Amino acid sequence: MKDNLFFLYFDAEPELPVTTVSRDTGIVEFVNDYPKYLSELALKSPTHGAIIKTKNTYISGKGFAPKDNSFVKRCNTSGESLDSVKDKSIHSLLVHGGFFMEVIYGHGGKIVEVRHMENARMRSNEDNTMFYYRKDWQRRIGDIVRIPAFNPYKKATKQILYYKDYNADQGTYTEPEYQQGLNYINADIEVSKHTLNNAKSGFTPSKLINLNNGEPENEDEKKTIERSFKNKFTGSEGIKFLLSFNASKDTAPTIVDLGPSDMTEEDFTAVYKMISQNILTCHQVTSPVLMGIMTPGQLGVSKEMRDAFEIFNNTYVKGRQNDILSVFNVIMQHCMTPEKLKIVPLSPIGFSYSEKTQVENLTNREIRERLGLPPLKMNKQLDALDQLRISSPLLYQRAIELMGGSILSELTN
Repeated sequence: MKDNLFFLYFDAEPELPVTTVSRDTGIVEFVNDYPKYLSELALKSPTHGAIIKTKNTYISGKGFAPKDNSFVKRCNTSGESLDSVKDKSIHSLLVHGGFFMEVIYGHGGKIVEVRHMENARMRSNEDNTMFYYRKDWQRRIGDIVRIPAFNPYKKATKQILYYKDYNADQGTYTEPEYQQGLNYINADIEVSKHTLNNAKSGFTPSKLINLNNGEPENEDEKKTIERSFKNKFTGSEGIKFLLSFNASKDTAPTIVDLGPSDMTEEDFTAVYKMISQNILTCHQVTSPVLMGIMTPGQLGVSKEMRDAFEIFNNTYVKGRQNDILSVFNVIMQHCMTPEKLKIVPLSPIGFSYSEKTQVENLTNREIRERLGLPPLKMNKQLDALDQLRISSPLLYQRAIELMGGSILSELTN
């Protein structure tokens, strides 16, 4: 029997990771290529993708300090800075819940290179003591490269450092922090698809037309009848009916009202608000304005943004920065130019002060610290003068006049 109708099916459950262990190699492989699926969610969901990018910006801050370290400036033969590797690692952490880095050793067992590795191209054994790289696991493209786990005290040519978020039910691979919001992230994608389909074809059928005088003899005749209906009853707004061919019902066509199916602007607003709020919640975002998501009709967001950033910075950003520093400072500890790093925090829009205001209220040491520069070598007299410049500008000017240029020259030498 020929099909007379086309059906649309909607999967109400989000995709979850499915793995299997190879008996031959011990590799834990994804049956459904879950890492690629998570990457596609970040690309396709407008709200989810925007949150990932904005979070990365807040966590990355103004980069590592100090910046004059040779390894921070260039950490691999591709010419990448350590900040570039850090930004990619943060992105993987936010999308996948963990990240991979390739660590390469040189003469003397010191780390000479480090580079970010895409999660979709990495696999592991069950206990994360051995890792495997392949260009494309699903299509079986490229050779499998076997690389041991990171251990700076057990030297090898190269190793893989795998950082993953803690989970009480931890398996071989980590899960993203937004796992509970996958339904809403998928809904965000589906709503955008629905909007696009409506814009392109207007396909929101409200009528079912049954032709009860039997089915046409062939598909070409069926398509001819369908085209006739389209030409007669549709226009720029698209198809508004479903056409069905039946063999009985006294040969008279019947029209079934499917009811109103077009979502109104109010419907879309309510659905979008619900989806966005739940995505923000699963991302632990305290206010949508931090992510550049504005509420219609909302005014005067400066104070809300300041308060929201303070909460978000203390409850989320600082913790993530500490996670990143815990990894990269281990790398720095074993490289050719060891030095302890820190991340210079980034202030959101609305927090910046003019250069004049900053100079008038910050010491030389504080200004250089904000710029990520090392402090100047200052003797006690100059340090005291700098403090006086902030606390009492008039006394500072008087002191400069009394001291004269020759005495200042001696103090700076």
